[in-house]
Amino acid sequence: MSHYIEPIETEDWEPVRKWRNAQMDILRQDHKITRREQKEYALDYYKDPKDRKLYSFLTAAINPFDSDVLIGYGGFVNINKEEKSAEISFLMDPKRKEDLLLYTVEWLLFLAFLRIESKKMGITTWKSETYMDTKDPTRAIHIHGIHAIFGAQIKIDENGNGRQEWKI
Repeated sequence: MSHYIEPIETEDWEPVRKWRNAQMDILRQDHKITRREQKEYALDYYKDPKDRKLYSFLTAAINPFDSDVLIGYGGFVNINKEEKSAEISFLMDPKRKEDLLLYTVEWLLFLAFLRIESKKMGITTWKSETYMDTKDPTRAIHIHGIHAIFGAQIKIDENGNGRQEWKI
């Protein structure tokens, strides 16, 4: 199975909206996003990406007659060109969580793709926030995976939420 990222495509926004609404408990989102809100966000993104660069995360179809499959999205938000820093953002199709080993591998692949893109953009520092949810083991994968692989400075608060910052 081959994975890759590409700049987020128009047709990918609707699955992203559904994933965000299905996983509100782990996101900084206080209401279900409507189709109209998602469309407005996407139009604003294409019109003026400002301080963000988002990617679709896909698996390539094995059969050449099939379409590649969107499995996640994310990228850089709150890009600060002066500090050469950005916050990383990532969300997967909730069905991917059913196989935690595959989810972990795909999370690490996405990070590797972002590392390549950050070098192209001159970003040298990544930041991230992860909200711990004891019912969702992927949160621990995010917090501890980043720390183990990149040696991130990690601060865990009393609720188990993590804030990381690391040089790449």
